Amino acid sequence: MIQFATEKDADTIANLWQEAFGDDREWVMTYLAENIERVLTYSENDDIFGMLSLLPVTYEDKKGYYVYGVATFEKHRSKGVSSKLLDFAQKMVHDSRADFLVLVPRNEGLFKFYQERGFFPMTSVKTTTFSKNDFQKVTSCEKPKTATAQEYYNIRKSHFDKLIEWDQNSLDKIKKFENGEFYKTENGNGAFCYLYNEKLYIKELCGDIDVAAAVAKLYDCQEIYVTQKCTDDTPSCMTFPAMPDGTFFNISID
Repeated sequence: MIQFATEKDADTIANLWQEAFGDDREWVMTYLAENIERVLTYSENDDIFGMLSLLPVTYEDKKGYYVYGVATFEKHRSKGVSSKLLDFAQKMVHDSRADFLVLVPRNEGLFKFYQERGFFPMTSVKTTTFSKNDFQKVTSCEKPKTATAQEYYNIRKSHFDKLIEWDQNSLDKIKKFENGEFYKTENGNGAFCYLYNEKLYIKELCGDIDVAAAVAKLYDCQEIYVTQKCTDDTPSCMTFPAMPDGTFFNISID
């Protein structure tokens, strides 16, 4: 049976999540408290085998879902559980309950898995590694200030065309889940970043690399990973069905 989860399923889903991804249980329970009704589960005899989340996004006037946290209990793998859940999500598109799906494969090997299930690769972003020293000499950008989700939502819209969008509430949740921060500059640029294992991840850059340098100077990190929109041929996400050329998606939940 495929159905959306309820609060009574939270502990089982948290166990699956930790088995599959190794995330801290407190984080998982925080995520589920916000999104339990968006977790799609496959079960047999009331025993949950697998899951995925469907988080709402939009593209222009179209309604879509970000497919996140696809996982199956180890003892139930190789039974097609994830395929059944993906088929259900795709049927939502066929039945006009949604216009599209977007996902970010966890690793390069999963692109083939999703492509075999009808998803289309799409070039969107690339991540470049910098050192603290790389940014020391950059001085052309004013010191950024923290921004609200609403302010950052407007910054994104002004910088990116053909954007698959998170709404303001979703951006606020992502900031909370990642323990991150939105930044803005006086001239309308911005960034979203967070710290993890003493490394700085600038997960979205609305502006030039000098904005990233200015944000990095607010933190004392030797390694900085900057994710930017790109136009090369390396896929970074996938959609169902195929989206128009130039469509952009970023800020996936890590």
